[in-house]
Amino acid sequence: MEPEQKNKIDNLVALLNCDDPIQCRKARRQLIKIGQAAVPALISAASSGFTMKRWEALAALGSIGGQDAIKTLISHLGDADYGIRWTAADNLIKIGEPALIPVLKATISNSKSLPFRDGVHHFLTDATSVADPHNEILETVLKSLEEPVAELAAPVAAEAALDKLREFNKVAEVKR
Repeated sequence: MEPEQKNKIDNLVALLNCDDPIQCRKARRQLIKIGQAAVPALISAASSGFTMKRWEALAALGSIGGQDAIKTLISHLGDADYGIRWTAADNLIKIGEPALIPVLKATISNSKSLPFRDGVHHFLTDATSVADPHNEILETVLKSLEEPVAELAAPVAAEAALDKLREFNKVAEVKR
């Protein structure tokens, strides 16, 4: 990356933590236009100590997408701050299907965390609200997150959903 572009990205990321929401949004939009080159700086900003900066960084990552953005958003599904957790889920929803399998895999390994399960529940609730062939598969995971023993039921349901999605994708490949 050119030093000029790195400086521009660093300056824009610094503007994500501001008192003026309009200024923050302008900086976020410019970072989104820069795209993948801004992702490493946004990942770092998503873990800063400033709530507004974290929120804006997660929102930018959701608009840019990609595997690194998905991993970062998933890591914030269990955030102690409800607003950050909600923002992470909203932006995984924005990314859509490419986030589905990584979220299910993360559910298996993070099911003991109530905040994480809450974030996954938000993601799946929205993911199943539109007509989609995966809804029946995802409904089982969603229901498992609502059970009294969700920390035990959710990883089993997520693993079963992953198996069904793999089978679904094999069938879809054959039909093409």
